Amino acid sequence: MMQSNDRDSPPQPVSRPGRAESFKRRSTHDSTHVQQPSRSQSFLTRAKNEKKAAMTKKYQESYPVYAGLRWEVLRSYLLQKWPNEEFKELRRDDKWVFETPQPLSDEDKRILSTLRDDTTPQQDGQRGQRESVSPEP
Repeated sequence: MMQSNDRDSPPQPVSRPGRAESFKRRSTHDSTHVQQPSRSQSFLTRAKNEKKAAMTKKYQESYPVYAGLRWEVLRSYLLQKWPNEEFKELRRDDKWVFETPQPLSDEDKRILSTLRDDTTPQQDGQRGQRESVSPEP
């Protein structure tokens, strides 16, 4: 501690009694002491949780609604590929939006295109026409 009459002398370090005492190891022989998990166990637990979270990672996919593929057909294909998954119908900006456990491959997209072609209404070799709805009787 610095004294007021020694202004030109360098400051002396301040000693803190008992500081080293806080770093002393506690006795673990006490029968009431519950052993905490070691750092490595904590790390292993965290690593397992991260691996599990990575395994359940979802990929957001979309398919254009205007392509002519109905949700029921798309959902049935997804359920065939991933039977233990649940797919919810969500339409956003003229696209079916859904989550999959893995990204759709080019082969999946090709199959969806053929499913689209198979479900498109046909009438005499042309696309089916919608029935006219008029407010007049």
